[in-house]
Amino acid sequence: MTVRRLRASTMLLVRTSSTHTTWTPYVNNATCEDLVDSYHCRCKQGFTGPRCESAIDSCSSSPCQYGAACQYLSACTCPDVLLVCSTDDEVCQRAECLRRGEPDCRVRERSFSCDCNGTGFAGDVCDEDVDECAVQGGQCQHGGRCDNTVGSYSCDCSMTAFTGSRCHLDLDECSVDGLQVCRNNGQYRAKYNTAHTPEGPPL
Repeated sequence: MTVRRLRASTMLLVRTSSTHTTWTPYVNNATCEDLVDSYHCRCKQGFTGPRCESAIDSCSSSPCQYGAACQYLSACTCPDVLLVCSTDDEVCQRAECLRRGEPDCRVRERSFSCDCNGTGFAGDVCDEDVDECAVQGGQCQHGGRCDNTVGSYSCDCSMTAFTGSRCHLDLDECSVDGLQVCRNNGQYRAKYNTAHTPEGPPL
């Protein structure tokens, strides 16, 4: 579960009875039950953690796909709206945003953003496959054929004189099993990026 860590460096412990303790004011009004050599905090709605110090937000449901990172923004472009409404109460956030009527206060379509970098996907929640073969003229070198796959791509180097994941490594034809490029005991010397005929000198 994704949570947003809140500042709780100045917590104040106030005993309200012989069995209960209230953490105030920086642990979100949680009620803490005193146990033997321990305690248990009962969190208000929208908070979690051992001391209820972490706010639950829309990233908690893991909306970003394929391992993309989720960043919580809030439902309103005014950053101080979270001082009025909790992160899990986006109805309050939208209402506060509209109530202000300020030009800089706008209701967001989504209260979070997804960082799709490195996933092979794109879109608002990183659920759209990126065609790597269409990006920057393809990822395969030296005429290798690019085949798009889900979240990635592969290169077919079979029609080239190269090998490797991107057809970027020179293929030493002399060392390929079963490939007899020279006849009549002739000697063959591999040459980088040069075409050869089976019976004659390099073209």
